[in-house]
Amino acid sequence: MSRTYPQIKVVNDQRVVDNGKILTTAGLSAGIDGALHMVAVLDGEDAAQTIALMLEYNWQPDNSYVRGAMADQFIPDLDFNNNAELFDVRLKGHKNRWETADWYKTKLSATELFGAVQTAFQKAYAEQGPWGRGSVHVTSSGPMKADLRFDDRDGHHWQGTITVEAVPADSHQFVVRIATSRAG
Repeated sequence: MSRTYPQIKVVNDQRVVDNGKILTTAGLSAGIDGALHMVAVLDGEDAAQTIALMLEYNWQPDNSYVRGAMADQFIPDLDFNNNAELFDVRLKGHKNRWETADWYKTKLSATELFGAVQTAFQKAYAEQGPWGRGSVHVTSSGPMKADLRFDDRDGHHWQGTITVEAVPADSHQFVVRIATSRAG
C-alpha cells in the first residue's frame, strides 16, 4: 500500500489506528478490536470490556501482536511465471524471525526450481519494499541452498536461508523453505 500510495502514512505496528476522523484496523480479529475501541470511545472502556467478555473475546487494546509487523514482510511473494503451482503452506514466526515452507507442484527439476527461486528473489528484492534498496545479497551455499542477507529500511541487519527439497513420494513436488531472522 505504501508503494502504491506513498502520500499515505501506513502504520503496520498497531492493531487499531484512530486519528479522530477515520478508524482503521490491521486485520480480521483487529476489526473486533476496532469495534470495541469505538464502543470505548462512545460508551467507555468498561462497556467495551463488558462486550468483549460477553463475546468470549480476550480484548487487549495495547497488544503488540500485529500481523503487519511480522517478519514475513521481508519475504517477498515469489513469481514463477506459471512454472510452479503452490498447493500447501506452513508458517511460523514473530516480529524478528519467520519461517515458511511452501509446497509446489512443477514440471521443473529441483535444479531448475532452485534457479527460479533465486531469480524470483532477485527480481522481488530489486523492487521497492521494506528492505533497504541494494542491501539484499543472495549467495549459493550448497546444491539447493542459498544464504540471504539484507538490511531493512530502519538499518537492522537480517539473515536467512533458502532451500529447495524434493518430496520423496513425487518427483514433481518440492518444498521451498525460507527462514529469515533479525541479526543481533
